[in-house]
Amino acid sequence: MIKIGVMDYMTERILQELVTQTDIVTYFDISQPLDILIASRVFAYDHAFSQRIIIANSDDRDVLQCISPAKACIITYGLNPKAAITASSHIEDGKYVICVQRAMTTIGNMPVLPHEFTVKIKDCQGYDESALGAIAAALICGVNFD
Repeated sequence: MIKIGVMDYMTERILQELVTQTDIVTYFDISQPLDILIASRVFAYDHAFSQRIIIANSDDRDVLQCISPAKACIITYGLNPKAAITASSHIEDGKYVICVQRAMTTIGNMPVLPHEFTVKIKDCQGYDESALGAIAAALICGVNFD
């Protein structure tokens, strides 16, 4: 079972839409051991750094500073061009063109190479950061969007 920590309900809702595997559980209690933590905002749990993978919002400098001491694998997402996973464009009706800018590995040790793909997310207007965090986690969980 893959345990994913989320910090807001919209990220959880989008993640549940994208990842339909029954072996994935989301938690709001990020103080427990998790496989993936989606760090969408600053948090105060020092022991959260025992997570295997932290997916961090690189558009928020405070988040990046907060996770900098972590020993986990850090994957960044955001709208800035330095993020590992970014949106090339946001088309109307919840469609995103996502760009994976760096090679990474899924939890199941499968490679994810740089490429672009389109994702449609229901009722997601105004929640670009939540969508990008959930899409990044889904990729790391092995969801194939192609």
